Amino acid sequence: MEPHFIFNTLAAVQSFVRLDKKEAAIKYLNRFSRLLRSSLELSREKLVPLCEEMDTLENYLHLQQMRFENAFRYSITQQQGSDWDAVMLPRC
Repeated sequence: MEPHFIFNTLAAVQSFVRLDKKEAAIKYLNRFSRLLRSSLELSREKLVPLCEEMDTLENYLHLQQMRFENAFRYSITQQQGSDWDAVMLPRC
């Protein structure tokens, strides 16, 4: 996880707190902690299932949406019949 991203995350939480958006700050911290845990757990592996990478990506994108107040939309689609649990990717 890039230090720049971590600093931006802390700045976003600080902003939510300063603007008295406690619920948003709690949600943001919750999602960030899940992303951090996922990143740390997956970093130990040489290969990770695509489904776990996609969950991590979705969590990251949700954080960015919160940070930028839904300034963008995204969609993640899985081709019918594909098995993301069976696809293994090298960890970066």
